[in-house]
Amino acid sequence: MDSNKKTAHQAGIIYLIVVITGIFSLMYVPSKLIVMDNAQLTFQHISESETLFRLGMVSNIICYTAFMMLALMLYQLLFTINKKYAMMMVVLALVSVPISFINLQNKYSILDLISNPNIQSLYPGRPIAIAGNDVSQSIC
Repeated sequence: MDSNKKTAHQAGIIYLIVVITGIFSLMYVPSKLIVMDNAQLTFQHISESETLFRLGMVSNIICYTAFMMLALMLYQLLFTINKKYAMMMVVLALVSVPISFINLQNKYSILDLISNPNIQSLYPGRPIAIAGNDVSQSIC
């Protein structure tokens, strides 16, 4: 029982990490940088606050990693109650983490657009999405 209490305590700390980093990366950063229905203004905000954008990305990485650890710790606590459901929880959580990391790749693409002022010359005859199309949904 003492090991369960220790595991529960560790899971609680990891849960707190997930909540804090999740709030920062999924609520605070987008609220400061993203302007719905205006991709150009969103791009301008990200260009002006690149450090905040990068901190949001780091926070995402920490959040997703901690979420993966949390699922494994909760499995240790819950498999004695119902092994089938505990296993389903782990599988669903572990499947979501790589998907989230793949989605994070879109944010790296935005950093490429910011850091390469000659990006338009790489795609002659094709307008960059930020020039007029709404990509604000795909940013976060």
